[in-house]
Amino acid sequence: MSFLKYVSSYSIGIIISRILGFIRDLLFARTIGTGLIADIFFISFRLPNVFRSIFAEGAFSSAFLPIYSSSKYKKTFANNTYSLLILFMLGLCIIAEIFMPSILQFIAPNFLGNYDTITLVARIMFPYIFFLSITSLFTAILQANKHFAIISLTYTILNICLIISLVICYIFPSSNHLIYLACTVIIAGFLQLLWVGYLCKHLVFEVFFVKPRISQEIHTLYTRILPSILSASVYQVNVLVDTVFITSYAGATSFFYYADRFNQLPIALIGISISTVLMPLISDKSKGYISSSLNKAFAFAILLIIPTTIGLYMIAENVIRVFLVNNKFSINDAYHTALILKILCLSLPAVILNKIMLSVYFSYGNTKTPLYCSIIAMLTNVCLDIALIHKYHYTGIAIATIISVWINFLLLLFKLHKKYNVLQVNDLLIRTITAVLISSIGLIITLQLLMIYIPQPGYLGILSIVAISVLVYFTMASCILHKYIPSLM
Repeated sequence: MSFLKYVSSYSIGIIISRILGFIRDLLFARTIGTGLIADIFFISFRLPNVFRSIFAEGAFSSAFLPIYSSSKYKKTFANNTYSLLILFMLGLCIIAEIFMPSILQFIAPNFLGNYDTITLVARIMFPYIFFLSITSLFTAILQANKHFAIISLTYTILNICLIISLVICYIFPSSNHLIYLACTVIIAGFLQLLWVGYLCKHLVFEVFFVKPRISQEIHTLYTRILPSILSASVYQVNVLVDTVFITSYAGATSFFYYADRFNQLPIALIGISISTVLMPLISDKSKGYISSSLNKAFAFAILLIIPTTIGLYMIAENVIRVFLVNNKFSINDAYHTALILKILCLSLPAVILNKIMLSVYFSYGNTKTPLYCSIIAMLTNVCLDIALIHKYHYTGIAIATIISVWINFLLLLFKLHKKYNVLQVNDLLIRTITAVLISSIGLIITLQLLMIYIPQPGYLGILSIVAISVLVYFTMASCILHKYIPSLM
């Protein structure tokens, strides 16, 4: 199967998951809106949601896959990893449950609401991380065996469960709906684990709990796993760090949540899809094969992400207004959310290309270089948060995030070229960048004209603007790239 077919098969599940996630967020906007109740849920949900994003985006598999692919005793390695992961995550969950008030004081020191309520909700939701970590092991095994489509469907389960719960809360309003939603998150985590465990058993092999044995492979995994997680999740860790500052402003947690949900859509469809497919394809391969695959992945990502960034920036206000405004989400809320979205979307090219480069680093077993780059980026983010928040308020936090992500991109790119020299500026990459630049000019003109003729679009208006813009962009790009399209497959 070709690279494009693997990416497409994985993207189908992502599209389904993101559509369900979008429906979920519409229901959030209509059920809890942007007030204090919403802030309680989103702050409590921030920890499990950040971990969900980290694991779903391949942070665990990036450390596990290279070792698993080269192992002579794959099942033994998987059983040992499974057993140690269970023991470690149980200990982590127990510690987190005990110290949850302190954890919340750290990540939301300026929270304006009731800490007893937020602590209760966070304690109920936190064990989701336990189920998620075991799920990530099973998905990594399935990923190594190129079962990409079914992996991407795994994370639809959380959205389906929350949609059902939100509909019930909307129809039958209750003062306890935060507790119901928190319990729903736990149930979803358990169902995800059952799903991937069943698939792993029937498509690859059954994984068992055994008396853990610290082999050389296990030792290598656990020396790589923390650097891998930190390196692969700079954006998510920055979001978590930003929570410390965001909670100073009433409603800002909700603005960032909704804006980030829109921003995550292209990250998942493009960045996660490409990096998830690329990782097992280049593990234990020659430098020439890695170089060819990386160039193809870069060209493919640039072709998609630049117009996405332009489109999201230009129609952010209309998208937020059309899809989120209701009696609990005001026009003013939409303005602030759209402002955050316009800033955050400028980080999209860097976030997505970072994920692709990380696949190459991890395929070489190099977790230290990305870790150092991510530490510099995260420290930059904190310093910029402090420097910008007084002048620009919560928008300064968003600005700090995109600057730190771009710094991480430049560091990773420089080190990748210096250490491995696998990214070659060949004809495919040059022609793709040329096509993107020319086609993007046509896209900007098209969007400007459409917004003049459709100044206040509704649902159909937004869909029409997107459809026409996509058609114009890809028609222009395909005319320039027609000789190179087979190379992107």
